[in-house]
Amino acid sequence: TEVAIGFTPIGGLVLGGAIYTATIPSLEVDDPGIGSGKYEYEVSQLAIFSPHIDFYPNPDRGLHFQGGFGFAAYIAGLATPADSGRETRAHTATGLGFMLGIGHDWWVGEQWSLGLLARVLYAWTEGSDPESITWSHKTLAPTAMVTATYH
Repeated sequence: TEVAIGFTPIGGLVLGGAIYTATIPSLEVDDPGIGSGKYEYEVSQLAIFSPHIDFYPNPDRGLHFQGGFGFAAYIAGLATPADSGRETRAHTATGLGFMLGIGHDWWVGEQWSLGLLARVLYAWTEGSDPESITWSHKTLAPTAMVTATYH
């Protein structure tokens, strides 16, 4: 998902702030750092809170490019070992992340457009679980989205 708000200082350039999220339904990790082999994580969530820029090279057309860099939060689900070992606890990790996207909008009203957007989120986060084990995550989340924009 994406929730963004902004303003247009000049035609074709949007500046603002946004929350970008990605839900990761399942994830397998080889040796997550506790020496127990492969782990399977339950649903995890990445969120990036960021200022953003969205650039329309031709404001009358729908092609646009967007980017943002800011604070990232990663909520890792419970992880169970694939073979043997102990279960790991769910935890939250924080750090930095960025978003890059390319999309196209089609006008459906005087102020509204619908579009398609290809986006990638990437974050570097670190945090400790309830048993004081420190986890470092590098999360890549490519997405394809349908968008609705009020201009």
